[in-house]
Amino acid sequence: MAVNRVLTGDEKFTLQNDARFQNLCKQAVYDKAMYWTGLNGVNMADAATAARWAKSRLRSQAIVVNPSQVNGNVAQQFILFLKNIQLWDNAVVPFSASTVCDFMAANSIFDTLADNWMDTNIRGVDF
Repeated sequence: MAVNRVLTGDEKFTLQNDARFQNLCKQAVYDKAMYWTGLNGVNMADAATAARWAKSRLRSQAIVVNPSQVNGNVAQQFILFLKNIQLWDNAVVPFSASTVCDFMAANSIFDTLADNWMDTNIRGVDF
């Protein structure tokens, strides 16, 4: 599939309500949480990096202990993060949420969006 455009509003709505997309979003956030909980923060390059590590690890610990904290809202947030990301080929009709999920998984887009999600969710963490 040659990707040449961003999704329309209706396509984003369809994708957001797709059960597989929702599960892949939750799994991406959980995987990112596992990454942060396993990362050793001893040798961080600077104070800002160390603070990001500490905030991410704190948030991630809560997710790993209670994965249900990552609710359906995560799919909505991932949709917001998709702005300007090309995911669909105009030549492929009709639109398929499954095909978009396959493309996103194959191109590590879920991982990138999980990074964005984590960064957004640690902004309110103060030490």
